[in-house]
Parts: sequence; C-alpha cells; structure tokens
Amino acid sequence: MSEPQRFFEFDSFLLDAQQRLLFRDGQPVELTPKVFDVLLVMVQSGGQLVEKKELMDRIWPDSFVEEANLTQHVSVLRKKLGQDAQQRYILTVPGRGYRFVGLLKSWDDDAIVTVQERIRSRITVTDDRAALATPEVETVRVSQKLLAGETVGRASSVRIWLALGCLLFAGAIVAVGYLALRRGPVAPFTKFKITRFTTDGRVDAAAISPNGKYVVYALGDHGQYSLWIRQTTTANAGVNLVPTGNMGYVGLTFSPDNDYIYFASGPPNSPTALYRMPALGGSRERLAEDVDSPPTFSPDGKRIAYLRGYPDKSQTVILIAGNDGRGETILTSLTAPAAEINVQSAPSWSPDGKSIACSVTVRDENGQHTEIYVADVRTGEFKPLTSARWLRIFRVAWTKDGQGIVTTASEPDTAFAQVWYVSYPSATTRKITNDLSDYRALTLTADSQVIGVVQVDQRTNLFVSPSLEASNTQQITDSNYDGANGIAWTPDGHLVYSAARNGTQDLWITGGDGRESRQLTQAAGQNSWPAVSPDGRTVVFMSTRDGQENIWKIGLDGSPAQRITEGSRDNRPIFSADGQSIFYRSIAGGPITVNKVPLNGGSSVTVFDQGLAGPPTISPDGKTMVFTVRKPALGPVRIAAAPVDALGNVTFLDSSAAPQRGLMRWTSDGKGLVYVKTAAGVSNLWLQPLDGGPPRQLTKFTDETIYDFALAPEGRLALSRGHEISDVVLISALN
Repeated sequence: MSEPQRFFEFDSFLLDAQQRLLFRDGQPVELTPKVFDVLLVMVQSGGQLVEKKELMDRIWPDSFVEEANLTQHVSVLRKKLGQDAQQRYILTVPGRGYRFVGLLKSWDDDAIVTVQERIRSRITVTDDRAALATPEVETVRVSQKLLAGETVGRASSVRIWLALGCLLFAGAIVAVGYLALRRGPVAPFTKFKITRFTTDGRVDAAAISPNGKYVVYALGDHGQYSLWIRQTTTANAGVNLVPTGNMGYVGLTFSPDNDYIYFASGPPNSPTALYRMPALGGSRERLAEDVDSPPTFSPDGKRIAYLRGYPDKSQTVILIAGNDGRGETILTSLTAPAAEINVQSAPSWSPDGKSIACSVTVRDENGQHTEIYVADVRTGEFKPLTSARWLRIFRVAWTKDGQGIVTTASEPDTAFAQVWYVSYPSATTRKITNDLSDYRALTLTADSQVIGVVQVDQRTNLFVSPSLEASNTQQITDSNYDGANGIAWTPDGHLVYSAARNGTQDLWITGGDGRESRQLTQAAGQNSWPAVSPDGRTVVFMSTRDGQENIWKIGLDGSPAQRITEGSRDNRPIFSADGQSIFYRSIAGGPITVNKVPLNGGSSVTVFDQGLAGPPTISPDGKTMVFTVRKPALGPVRIAAAPVDALGNVTFLDSSAAPQRGLMRWTSDGKGLVYVKTAAGVSNLWLQPLDGGPPRQLTKFTDETIYDFALAPEGRLALSRGHEISDVVLISALN
C-alpha cells in the first residue's frame, strides 16, 4: 500500500499533512484541529465523494456527534477558504456527503527533490562534471582538524560537527547533481502550479503570448462575443480589443514577436475568415477566407499554417501561406471516412521548422479514435505520432526543445479532457492534470514554462414540471453534469439520465421527485443519450466502452449491457413504436444517416441519407419520423418529416423554427413539435404546430441553458438546465 501524500496544493493554498498546517500565499491559515481534519480527509479522497458517515467516523472516531456538527465544521472551513469555496473547492452532494472539487496537486516528502529545490540557486552542474561544488574553505579546515584528532572546546566541537555536516551535505549535492546528469533532463510539468487567471466564467477562447506577458481571450455574452487582453503580471482589468458583436472566435494565436493576434472568426452558421490585429489594439485585417482554425507560425515567423474542411468533398487539409495570408498552398490532406483532420482544433509548427502536428480522427476495424499526426513540411508526408486511442484531442503545442508536445485530450473512459505531455519521437504519454474539470484551448509560452488553457466546469441539473407550460419547475438533482447528454422517462414515471461523476459519464435512474437514485452503468466508457422501450424493460444508449461510439442496451432489471451496432460513430437511438427496432444516427466521416437495427441483434440498414443534421424523433402513433436536414452543407437547417416505412418521401415543414442541436419532441397528442430555442443566452421551449401555424413560446425562463428535455405521455416535462463556467488558468512549471 502506498504511503499517503504529505503536501497538497490547490490554487494559492498549500496543505502540509505531516505538520498539520494550511498556508495561503505563504501565510498560515488558522484552523481548529477538527476543521483541519475535515479538509484533510476531503483532499486525501482525490475528488471522490466522502459520505457524511465516513467523515463523522474519521473526525470523531470515539464520540457520538450529530450531523449538524459536521455541517457546522464544513461551513467554517468554507469561510476560511473564501466566499466562493462552495463552487471552487467543496461540493455538497445532497443527502450523501461532500466532494473536494478544487484543482489539486499532491506529492510526498521526497528528499532528493527537496535537496534539488534548496540548492538550485547555489550549485551549478557543468557539462564536463569537473566543477560540481566546493564547500567553503573554512569548513574544510575545521574538518581537517577534527580528523587529525585535535582537542577543541565544547563550543568549537559543535561548530566542527556542524561543519562536517555541511561537508557531507555538499557531497550529497554532488551526488545528486551527478545522478541528474546521468538521468538526463527532467520531463516538463512533472511539478507545476495552477493559477486561475480570469473569473468572468464566460471565456470562449484564449491564448498566452510567447513571452508570457499577456493573455488574450474571447468572452461569450448571451450569444455575443468580445475580445480582451490582459497582462499576466498585474491584477489590472483587461483591455477591450473588439467590442461585443455576433462574431464568434475559433481559437486565438499570438505572432512569435508578440506584436499581433491572429484568429479565425465569423457570424453563426457561416464560414470563418482569418484575421490579424495589433496585440495592444487597432483595426482588424482580413487575411484569408474559409479558415477553420487559428494559425501556427514557422520558427522564423514568416509563414503560417492553418486548417480547412471541405464538407461537400469530405476532405480536410493543412494549408501553408505567408504571414499575411498570401501564397496559400496545400501541404497535405485527408479524405473521410478513413481519417480526417479535426479542423476546429489547431495545428502546431515544430521548433526546427520541419514538422506540423495536429489532431486527426481515425476510423479502423476497431472503431473511431483520435491521434496526433505529424506532417513533413518539405514533402507533405503525413503519419501518426501516437498510438494512444483518445476520444478527443483539442489543440496541440510543441515544447521549446522539440522533444515533446503538450495537448488537451480525453480518454475513451473519461468524461473530461485533461492536459497531457507526449514525448517526441518516442510518443510516450503522461497526464499532467488529473481532475474533474474539462480543459480546452491550450497554448504554450516560447520557453515552455507556462501553459495557458481554458478550464470548463458545467453546472447542470434535472428539473421537472407537471406540464409544458407550467412555471413552477422543481429541481430534483444537485450533482452537476446531470442530464446534459440525455434524459428519458420510463412508463412508470422514473427518469433515466446521463451523469458525470468522478470523471466518468454513466447512466442513472431516479424517481420523478429525485429520490431513490441508482446507477445503471458502471465506469465503462462514456454512456449517454438513453431511450426507454415502450414496455419499460430496456434502455438503449450510446457508449464508448469498446473505444468507439455504438448503440448498447441494458435491462432495467440489472441484466448486463449488450452491444447492438457495429459502426464507428453511432448515437442518439430511439425505439420504434413496437419496441422491436432501433433507429439511430450514424456519423462515419461521410453523410450523416439514419440507420435501423433490430433490438435483439442483426444487420443495420441505412434508411435515410439525404443531409441529416439532427437526431430523429418518431410520432406517438409510430407512423412519422421528423428530423432536421441541412443540405447543402452550409445551407439553412430545415425540419423534415417522412413516413417511417418510406423515409425517402420527405416533406419540409413551413417553419422558421431552428431547433438547438436538432432537439425536438412530439407532443403527446401528435399535433405539434416541441423544440429548444436559445436567445441572448437563455433557453426556452417552443411549440411548432403541425397544422402550419406559427411557433409559440411555452416556457418563460429568464436564465440558464436547456441541454436536453423529455416529455412523458401524460404531459409531464423533464429538463436538464444549467450553465458552463469557463475561465483561463495558467499552469506554471516548477521543474
């Protein structure tokens, strides 16, 4: 069994478990022994839920105390940690206990590391290993006297022993330095500090400057966006570079000389163009059209590379141009469905100028996954660097020495993307962060000492209402990330929903009042988008447990999960009216299709392939399917309907409705479609009558986003509502 860690660091706090001390910015924080014990138990849990009974048994092992005593101690602790401790550090799980959710780094009391840290400013290790360290001359002389057996007084004896200790310590330093040379350089970010840089909670994209002095970031404000820049060394407010407007930002990049900011930007549902502007303010210059990523710079700063997708050709390309956007040429390309470059991530040019790395989605006989690929700048040869099968890879960045790449990526069995280090060319991987936040939009300073990244946390829970137009919705969960990726009613009034707990996304079931919750799937990939059979016995859902997105089924009686489909990216299943077949959306790099497969196994068949955009939904009588269609690829989204047994006979509804994420549900009487519409950052449900009447708003919410919703046959409504908190954090290397 491993020894418990001694030190725990989160934000500006450092906890020493051995000395039982808590520091904030180097200053001690006064805590009573029991309050300190509460904090220690929670940080040692590593982000896991700590039940109230367990906490009480460990804090008061030989005493009987009431639960209110624990509540009071947690309240005192939150006040000591700061006013926002409940959101940033200690999460209450109603009826169960508490969970520490801060960004946590821990390590033990490693003597060698301590010596290295203490002597770094005093000892220089040279390449020829000849002049490692020399003790002071006086110390050597005193030690020689001691070894010669000279008699000294008591005070001198103490000094001699201290001097000898110093000599031995210096020898240890020499040994440590020599071993360090033998081992070679320490991998970056094995020790680090995370600092929250912004507190707006609305950061959409960000980049740190190569010299580490500035961070530029885009703020999303109710569907509108603005661009800001702020110094890293001061607490001053940011400076507004671009006022609020409807132009979104697809990544941000500084030029190598720190003088310019480059970004891809455009209005909603339109191609984005490449712009640049002076870093400290000025007019924007449009450089290139139809650019899908922020650019990366060649080492000399004279050229840029960026990504572009051609949806109609199922092709993605890496392009190289001058830093003014002129002279554009294609370096390399991929064609789906075998593989495609993830155009909304970002490429990264290596420090030696020979290679460009980027994120690529690969489909093979084992399903779909994401890898880091490297393109040869001279020949265009494009080949994989990693063999790890990630679920998602976002932005990548080469380290200064060219011996590694830093990236944000998520594994198939985890819900959140973490920050990773990938060595080059050996491609060994190491996770830098390991917590319950989602990391995106990574950039790196020129000296590779600071990572700037957007940290995202979601606050989403379940709400129920007796009817579609009721204003008194009731919140029934309080765990966050609940239902954001799927909700479904059972015939007996229970709710099956997705929930991200402890880094994995599983399916849970609860009563319509939020009571008697239990877990249906257990730490097996990412599980989402449940649908319940008409007889209430079976749940079908999307799972990545085999490293690819497939449709699975599980019995509500506890029977084991079984895979139904064999595709590479199958999701959003629904039942046929008789419960014997499953319709689902299939995305394999080519056209998005509606497929059909028997519930009990068999071959899948494509039943619609004409520009599907959103997931399908079937009418209460089982005769009509409705879905959203977008054809051509950049055209408007339209609502289409077709007979279930003849999906090629499509008719389009005469409607101005544009359902968010294609989410639509039939009313129980089959006379209308309910969909989500978001305006100024606030989501509400709207009704589109099928008799041709205009859309009508149903709910009157004044805040929050609706991520999913479900309608019970008798008219009850379930909603997943909440918001994201996204801020820039800086990860500073300590080694």
